[in-house]
Amino acid sequence: MRFLVTGSTGFLGRALTERLLKDGNEVIGVSRRADPLPTKHIAISLEKLNSLTEFLPIDGIFHTAAKVGMWGDREEFYKTNVEGTKNLLDLAAKSGVDRFVYTSSPSVIASGNDLELVDERIPYPEKYLAHYPETKSIAERMVLRETRLKTIALRPHLIFGPGDTNLIPTILEKGSKLKRIGRKENLADFSYIDDCVSAHVLAMEALIKNPNSRNRVYFISQGEPYPLWRFIEQILQSKGLSLSKRVVHPKLAYFLASVSEFLSGITKKEPKLTRFLVEEMSTHHYFDISAARKELGFEPSLSIDEGLKKAL
Repeated sequence: MRFLVTGSTGFLGRALTERLLKDGNEVIGVSRRADPLPTKHIAISLEKLNSLTEFLPIDGIFHTAAKVGMWGDREEFYKTNVEGTKNLLDLAAKSGVDRFVYTSSPSVIASGNDLELVDERIPYPEKYLAHYPETKSIAERMVLRETRLKTIALRPHLIFGPGDTNLIPTILEKGSKLKRIGRKENLADFSYIDDCVSAHVLAMEALIKNPNSRNRVYFISQGEPYPLWRFIEQILQSKGLSLSKRVVHPKLAYFLASVSEFLSGITKKEPKLTRFLVEEMSTHHYFDISAARKELGFEPSLSIDEGLKKAL
């Protein structure tokens, strides 16, 4: 088959592209950077993409591209995450593309409270502390309301594994400067890259095989809530680093983040700490993946400890 993958040079997009090629499919990659993989490739931003005609027929679209970050100009997040998604949906419908799998994020339901084994029925919060989850939630709802295509939205949480360009490198970059927020052994879900890719492939197949999966959203993870700070410590220890012994109370961290954000609004420099990050680092956030197991046939292939060994 022939699939279009947006964000094909990113961590998830690249791994997905490699899997699709390995399975004997053709891939059209869309990203801002050049793509070294043997694919047809369009180097363009999503909101500027104006036609899919020259690449037809396309059997399905995997939309993994997004502007990610804890801070930045809302207009930039909106342009990529909302306008880019709308443009892609419109082009797909106009071109007769039938299937559309969207990579969302559990952050779209982040409310600042503990999220313990919640399922897809949990409502969106009334307000967001960052532009990324806000714009991703707008785009997710747009995908789920789509009537011209068969769609699925996936919410993988904290993707990691070999080739990681974000989570593990960020932890190592911060190194021993990282300070634990709160003493709670807060649990988090993680998604190993190969299993995350498999979930996307299964979702694309389900849009044909299982009509009940259409216009649905699914949490994706290893299904193994894991202590967040233990995960971080293991990554640091692999490079001979250690987590600072200093523990910052969540309320103090939230106050410092508020001040940091206020000052960033004046200096236009990225804050060292944000309120959204404080909430993510000090609360439980793990999810019920039984719907993905039942409706998509998704099943994690390894434990988080096994995944960490491969990644490190």
